[in-house]
Amino acid sequence: MDAGTIITAAVLVAVVALPILMMKRSRDKIKRKLLAEVTQRAKDENSVISLHDFWGFTMLGIDNNLKKLFVARWDDDKVFQDRIELANYKVCQIFKSGFEGGRRSNPSATKVMGIRLISKDAKGQDPLIEIYNDDKDLQAEGGREFIEKWIDKINNILK
Repeated sequence: MDAGTIITAAVLVAVVALPILMMKRSRDKIKRKLLAEVTQRAKDENSVISLHDFWGFTMLGIDNNLKKLFVARWDDDKVFQDRIELANYKVCQIFKSGFEGGRRSNPSATKVMGIRLISKDAKGQDPLIEIYNDDKDLQAEGGREFIEKWIDKINNILK
């Protein structure tokens, strides 16, 4: 091989690999920020995150001892957080909503998917934790599995 071919190949590899590496680095930075902010909030509330997981730009964390669920989502360069006292709920289930009026070629496609907590009190609110939203997330792949895994974990705590 001559030097020109080697240089051309190296430039092509760099052009392809660099954006991928930068995206991964950016995603890892966001995950670290989510974890740090949720961990600090839990610490401020005398909680300890005993288990956490990420899907896309959403993080769920749980304190098994105090039965608290911490939710964080990165959206528009901001972190949105919430804390849910699981002791106020009796069961957890999946929720999905589709496109209205066949907005897309597949009218049964999922637009929003997440976790719904059902309150023990009939007059209580049933919070929805949005995990996937077609308007914000690029792909739904793995979202349903993530939701089902967390529903099982939350329901085990609610028993």
